[in-house]
Amino acid sequence: MFAIFIASVGLNVNSAAAIIGAMLISPLMGPIMGIGYGIAIYDFSLIRRALSSLAIATGLSIMTSTLYFAITPLSQAQTELLARTTPTIWDVLIALFGGLAGSVAATRRKKSNVIPGVAIAT
Repeated sequence: MFAIFIASVGLNVNSAAAIIGAMLISPLMGPIMGIGYGIAIYDFSLIRRALSSLAIATGLSIMTSTLYFAITPLSQAQTELLARTTPTIWDVLIALFGGLAGSVAATRRKKSNVIPGVAIAT
């Protein structure tokens, strides 16, 4: 919930740094990585658990952001918010290749900075 509040405030005040920071502590990263890893190793039980966790985290995220935007006194949409409302094929490609990089990184014993890089790029 803290990550969602940080992202919501960042969108509200037009702060790319706050939005990126929220991505790095996002509660959605674990389930998303679980889905990617489950697909990579054909573990359908892991995919089901990760999808369930993603649904719960997404629901909580939507409720938290709805609460924030309902009570915030700031009502004008800033460019950071507007830039995220019209994705293009390029955004899809970034997400696809970021996900593939994350899947490969999850299979490695030695952890690197791939996961934060994927979060920032995506």
